[in-house]
Amino acid sequence: MLNESLMLLLALLSAILLIIDLTHTLTPEQVHLLDIFEIVIGCIFLTEFFVRLFLAKSKLEFFKKKWWYLLAAIPLSSAVAEYLHVLPFVRVVRFVKVTLGFIR
Repeated sequence: MLNESLMLLLALLSAILLIIDLTHTLTPEQVHLLDIFEIVIGCIFLTEFFVRLFLAKSKLEFFKKKWWYLLAAIPLSSAVAEYLHVLPFVRVVRFVKVTLGFIR
């Protein structure tokens, strides 16, 4: 499993990429590069989710409590995410939860 500090760093990087995407006019090449970063980060989040699910004693309980991590793994700059307006909120919630876990 990935270290919580690494997950915090990835969540922070994802938030920064989202801010850049929303606040700057980007060239198609820059948008493509941001998409690649988001896909890589999303794949890391998915891998972490499935590893934790596999290692969980109660897979059903884990899934009930952590199902929204799957939503957080969807790249925000992808065409699919444009239709799912709740995803930025999900990423922020994940960032806060990882941050609080890191602080404890």
